[in-house]
Amino acid sequence: MTSALPFAGRLRLGVLPSIGPYLLPQVVQRLHGTLPDLRILVREENTRNLEDGLKTGRLDAIISTPEDHPNTIQKRLFNEKLWVAVATDDPLAGQAEIGPEALTGRRLLTLDRGHRLSRIVYALAAACGGVVSDDYEGTSLDSILLMAATGTGVAVLPELFARRQAIYREEVVVAPLRMVDAHRDIALLFPVGTDEEAGFAQLTEALRRAAASFGLQPLAG
Repeated sequence: MTSALPFAGRLRLGVLPSIGPYLLPQVVQRLHGTLPDLRILVREENTRNLEDGLKTGRLDAIISTPEDHPNTIQKRLFNEKLWVAVATDDPLAGQAEIGPEALTGRRLLTLDRGHRLSRIVYALAAACGGVVSDDYEGTSLDSILLMAATGTGVAVLPELFARRQAIYREEVVVAPLRMVDAHRDIALLFPVGTDEEAGFAQLTEALRRAAASFGLQPLAG
């Protein structure tokens, strides 16, 4: 069978580490059922490296935050709210949702500054009177979850990771974060001039369907 996707049946796809392991397995399985000859080569990288990969041609397409990749063709996939995770004995444990007043004076845990998530968390900390320290940056979402479990601070997590992973962890308690800017959009992006043939439409639809099945809000456009 000839692949309907571009790139002669081989797609080099870059993705944020906070998205790939929790969204792509279902998508890859669905696409393999309809396009068995398609080979998807997945690279998990931070925002800056994804931008570099797209510019240099090392990657054919990326799944990332659209505002970090100007001058690209963008297919918005879903909106992702932010959640928090705290130790089981934390005063916030058991609350149905966490408002900004609960984070005043608290240490917020996030990834290093190469990630868009970090920049969002720094802005949220400024808005609510929280504290973010370079000394407590994590190299992965799992690492900041473990720091939260020891009482080091409040881990700020993307919704997909929270729903697919964190809610099943016994060492922490998670809840949605109720703040105006506590969210991010995720999009499929590829270079301007790329032939937008049917395969990209199939990939976009598969990604949106998978996100919706996990309780995320799909986006059009």
